[in-house]
This record gives sequence, C-alpha cells and structure tokens, in this order.
Amino acid sequence: GFFFLLGCMSFINLMLAPVVHEKANKIVDGLTLVGVKPWVYWMHWWIIFAIGSILSSLTLAFIWYVIKVGIYSSPLLVYLWIQLSLLGMISFTLFIASFPITEDTSGMVGFLLALTISVIAIPFIATDVPDVAL
Repeated sequence: GFFFLLGCMSFINLMLAPVVHEKANKIVDGLTLVGVKPWVYWMHWWIIFAIGSILSSLTLAFIWYVIKVGIYSSPLLVYLWIQLSLLGMISFTLFIASFPITEDTSGMVGFLLALTISVIAIPFIATDVPDVAL
C-alpha cells in the first residue's frame, strides 16, 4: 500500500504541472475572455486525465493478472479499484490546482499533499490487519 502511495506522488505532480503552467501563462484568462466557461476548462482537464487513467489502470490490471499477483481476485475488480483511486486522485489534483499556485512551487505543493495522504494512510499500513483479496 505504501509503495502505491509513493507512485501516486509522481502522478499528482505530472497532472499538476500542465494545469499550473496554463494558469501561470494566463491562458485560462484568455479562454474566459473568449467566452469559455470555467467548468468547461476544468472538465477538459478532467477528461484528458481520465482517458490517461483508463489506459494506465487497464495496463496495471492486465499486468497484475498476468504475473498472478491477485489470483483470487477478479480482474474487473482490480481494474475498478485502480481506476476509482486514479479518478479520485485526478479530482484531488484539480482541486489543488484551483488554488493560486506558482509554477515554482507546484512540484513542492504536489509532493507535500501526496506525502500528507501517505502519512494519513500509515496507521492502516502499520497495523496487523491481514490483507484481503479484492
């Protein structure tokens, strides 16, 4: 679980960088002047990241099934578990990006917030709760 969260840190930074770059270059303000609604702008990013997450979660679920990590798990459930966690990460990242963050601090903010998520998960990782098949 902990290494999954470590992998999520880079994913959050990869998603945060282009959004903050567009905000820093005032592209969002230009789109607003042209008549693009703010929800259309944010939905555009969400759809782009969702397509990438579908491809990533399909690949990860396939690899998980091929190397027989989850032999007692349904591949569909593994895919759904990964996909839903990535969609939550996308929503969380776009929520972070809605705050005024500069390009210089976006990497650090993404890292600290992902680290905060992993610190919250430490009690669940450190307990002796047996792993349950998906």
